[in-house]
Amino acid sequence: MPDKIHLLPEPLINQIAAGEVVQRPASVVKELLENSLDAGAKNIVLEVRDGGKTYMRVSDDGCGMSPTDARMSFERHATSKIRNADDLYAIHTMGFRGEALASIAAVAQVEMKTRRPEDELGTHIIIHGGKLITQQPTACPPGTTIEVKQLYYNTPARRKFLKSNTTELTHILREFKRIAIPHPEVRFDLIVDDKELFILPATRLKQRIVALFDKKLDEQLIPVREEVDDIAIHGWITLPEAARKKRPESMFFVNNRFVRSPYLHHAVHQAYGELLSDDLHPMYFLLLHIPPTRVDVNVHPTKQEVKFDDEHLIYRYVASAVRHALGQYSLSPLIDFQSTPDFSNPHSHKSSPFPTPATSSPNQKDRSTSRRSDWEQVYEIMRAEVPPNDPPPNPTPSPVLVKTEQFHNRYIFASVKEGVLIVHQQHAFARIYYEELKRQLEAGPMSSQQLVFPHPLDLPPDKILLLEKRIPHLRRLGFAIEPQGSSSYVLQGIPSLLSEWNADPTSWITLLLDAHPDTHSPQGGDALLDQWARSLAVQMASYKRIPLNADERQWLIDRLFECEMPSYDPRGRKCFVTWSLDSLDKMF
Repeated sequence: MPDKIHLLPEPLINQIAAGEVVQRPASVVKELLENSLDAGAKNIVLEVRDGGKTYMRVSDDGCGMSPTDARMSFERHATSKIRNADDLYAIHTMGFRGEALASIAAVAQVEMKTRRPEDELGTHIIIHGGKLITQQPTACPPGTTIEVKQLYYNTPARRKFLKSNTTELTHILREFKRIAIPHPEVRFDLIVDDKELFILPATRLKQRIVALFDKKLDEQLIPVREEVDDIAIHGWITLPEAARKKRPESMFFVNNRFVRSPYLHHAVHQAYGELLSDDLHPMYFLLLHIPPTRVDVNVHPTKQEVKFDDEHLIYRYVASAVRHALGQYSLSPLIDFQSTPDFSNPHSHKSSPFPTPATSSPNQKDRSTSRRSDWEQVYEIMRAEVPPNDPPPNPTPSPVLVKTEQFHNRYIFASVKEGVLIVHQQHAFARIYYEELKRQLEAGPMSSQQLVFPHPLDLPPDKILLLEKRIPHLRRLGFAIEPQGSSSYVLQGIPSLLSEWNADPTSWITLLLDAHPDTHSPQGGDALLDQWARSLAVQMASYKRIPLNADERQWLIDRLFECEMPSYDPRGRKCFVTWSLDSLDKMF
């Protein structure tokens, strides 16, 4: 009987190893950019086509390689950074495992040109599927350029699992940001399908963050900087009012390496304390510097998970640093046993992450009047769009109300025949707005309110790419968007239903683009518009934590119970609860 155990062929071994390191085009980008940084590059250019599936190129002005080193760099477990086992616990570089280039070359067509500054000629190497095609001297500038073509061309089973070009590009952009942020002293250029997407000159950390994400962050970031013994942390966190319900692309770095750590994310969130509710998430970019001997970065092939020698200490350190930063900017709540919060003022807790309706007067009475005026304008719009003599089919009967009271601009208590009805004010508004938006969309493209002056859409480059895919859907929603130049757009009109909110029009566009960023989702256009209607309704309702008089409270409850589904808002949260007299009696 023949033996069953045998050694795998070398090409198959390389392909299996490649599966651990090269999971998608973004994995290639990550490894090549890290190699450029380890080579001391000060200028790095990344070029991508077709989401990286057919072409990726990284060029740098680093130290380059000799002909022998260039060839050895494609061998598995060949590295210049580890000599013995002790070196594993003192790693200062980004890449060190010695298998990235070998893994990439095993599943793609790779071409490298590299030269050291002291050499007259460089080296040109071509490798296809792990097999050396050619190696010869060549004239090239100092540094290294690596082209990766036709990823997974020799493993069709892996290639078919790649996603759309847009999705793969999204992953590449994420890796690009994770590497560019902790190295602001290095210039990074990103060219996508022969179009310059990011040109990032050497700068400071804050400017790098703002350039990669949103110019509005420039006014929303506060610095974090602490140093105790051999541990230091620095970076930026957002103001509490800039927190978002959808978890933003926050980043944590350990020794300039991006890491995933729910544990440390929890430390940041906990540091905000009562400044944030549980469903809001701050944005942060924090860089922790710790001796390599105190952290193990070699626990995962992608090196995005780490282990600390004392995780509890690091947790407390991060939370303390963030809390201190908030305290320095007078944001942390002070304990005062002699006073209680002013719950009647919606601004005494936490403002919305988006601009609220215009309330210019500092006087509380003037603010209430202004908000009520805003409410009355919206009320008139709603009343005009839904005639009282033409109610929706089969409306849910509204309870017979006796008296209503409003508490903390958030809840409405109503006495009903069976007991007490408690309505969550914002959730009720969200349900009403959503069904109104849905009715208008079902009738055709929504009406648009023209702006007095065209509003330039000041969006980051990656958002512009997404905007171009979404313009037809945005126009159906009532946004009048027109091109201005080769890669910029202006907003000439917004949905009529939004015209009463004195908010930055760009914020509405950003809200929708963030709500569903994948342009190749299996969801159709109607499903996307429905999701957008939900996001708009919830955001519109977030401005409605305002005082309501008796007639307005009655109107809100009547409109809620005319909805097709009055019990829940568009996010599935309860709009109201009822307490029967029996249940109240049992409480006493």
